[in-house]
Amino acid sequence: MTTQPFDFAASRRKEAEFDSLIDPVVKNIAKEMSLLSGGLKVWGSHFGATGIDPKHLFVYFVLPTRADVISLTEAGKFKIVRSSLLTKLEECGYPVAALQDDWLGVFSEQECKEEANGNWYYFFK
Repeated sequence: MTTQPFDFAASRRKEAEFDSLIDPVVKNIAKEMSLLSGGLKVWGSHFGATGIDPKHLFVYFVLPTRADVISLTEAGKFKIVRSSLLTKLEECGYPVAALQDDWLGVFSEQECKEEANGNWYYFFK
């Protein structure tokens, strides 16, 4: 059985294509989250080896404090955000059926500062 060599260039092109779909959606949802949370500063981003397989997407949103995250989730507003995000990703052509259960998270600046000295790379590692 012979295996094909990994085509890094093709994978990177596919990832860039997905990034161009995902970035505007995440920014739009961050604005929605800000409104849902009473005007808090909310930002979002994503990472993952989507060029290898779209199931590797991880999207996250960041609020100022742990209490903000708890308030948003306990009020059921994060479920609204999740649903809206899925709908918008699907509408723009992302294969949402490939996503795994743990593809989305909400965190706080406070957590990152306390647990990883403000370094998001180490926070997620």
